[in-house]
Amino acid sequence: MNINELEALIQSGLEDENVEFKETLPSNRELAKWFVCFANAYGGKIIFGVDNDGEIIGIEKEKVDRILLQIDDVALRRCEPPVVIHYEVVEIDENRAVIVINIPDGNNKPYFVKDGRAYIRSGNRCRPATRYEHIRLAHLSRGINFDEVPIRGATFSDMDISYARDFFKKYYTLDLKSNENLKTVMRNLKLINEDEIPTLAGLLFFSELPQKFLPETTIITAHFPTEDVVVPPDDKKNIMGKVEDMLRDIERIFNIYIKESHEIVGFENEIRQEIPLSVLKESVVNAIAHRDYTVQAPIRVFIFPNRVEIHTPGGLPNTVTLEGMKLGIHVPRNPLIYSLLERMGLVTGVGRGIPSIIETMKKIGKEVELCLVKDKEMGIVSEFVLTLFRL
Repeated sequence: MNINELEALIQSGLEDENVEFKETLPSNRELAKWFVCFANAYGGKIIFGVDNDGEIIGIEKEKVDRILLQIDDVALRRCEPPVVIHYEVVEIDENRAVIVINIPDGNNKPYFVKDGRAYIRSGNRCRPATRYEHIRLAHLSRGINFDEVPIRGATFSDMDISYARDFFKKYYTLDLKSNENLKTVMRNLKLINEDEIPTLAGLLFFSELPQKFLPETTIITAHFPTEDVVVPPDDKKNIMGKVEDMLRDIERIFNIYIKESHEIVGFENEIRQEIPLSVLKESVVNAIAHRDYTVQAPIRVFIFPNRVEIHTPGGLPNTVTLEGMKLGIHVPRNPLIYSLLERMGLVTGVGRGIPSIIETMKKIGKEVELCLVKDKEMGIVSEFVLTLFRL
């Protein structure tokens, strides 16, 4: 990296999820925290010699070699496991330089500071990882997605065997008459593990009551008599059961509260809803497919006189942004759940969910709003909210 490339990097934006500016070298523990933070996320850069406003201050050249030795020592001895780093020294003038530390996305997550704490990147800051983030990081480092994790306490007897046979016959054209054949298929699809313990996806799709083991997979619906969430709902339901059952129950609720109009087109009586049922259903399917199952919170569907809100727990997966979602950028957080929904014909596999919803609503003159809600105390995105306007 030369001085022009450094200036271009700084001018492209201030500190964010991937870039941290430091005017001077912090303490060893603080430095280890930043290394761990980026290694647990998707990598990033720490630039020493630049202040928080992006102004290049520089570091005295005579100090650079000592600082590089200190950086190497911190990455090797104060992070567990050691964090891989690459550094560049960019000359500013004959007396000053800037040190750019590149931290790749770590292969051995979760990473900890030697005192036993793990950190992750959240916006432009580092924060302690939650217990469930520890679990998710550990599974990702082993190439295991969280929807493939076996659920403690559940057994094969908790599965609805008759439903599973019908499911595989309908969506996979497999006639599985014996339990052994059924178990083999479910093992291969990672719906149960080698010890016949159901995984998260296995329970969600094939248990009569997944919420017995996964209470966060409940979907809460609430109808509000006014447009203000402060007014208590006049109807609230906890939707439970396997995915197909919950979608059927959600559809019934939408049919009760979403108004229809009748219009004569030609000689036919055409029924039109304020919000197309296909859009409402697709919005809930997207929430099931893409929510963060490490977050111990339910999907929530709020129905107001002027809008419907679908609250999906967790932030956006990987590098996906709100603008990217509108363009169809597609990174499944739960590949196994997504593949089962795709078999059922409920998702397309090409990331058309949000763009399709926006296009359909636009055709009938209705607006769609996407937003992320931050937990101010934790400093993290707690949920994604999709708003469909009725008026």
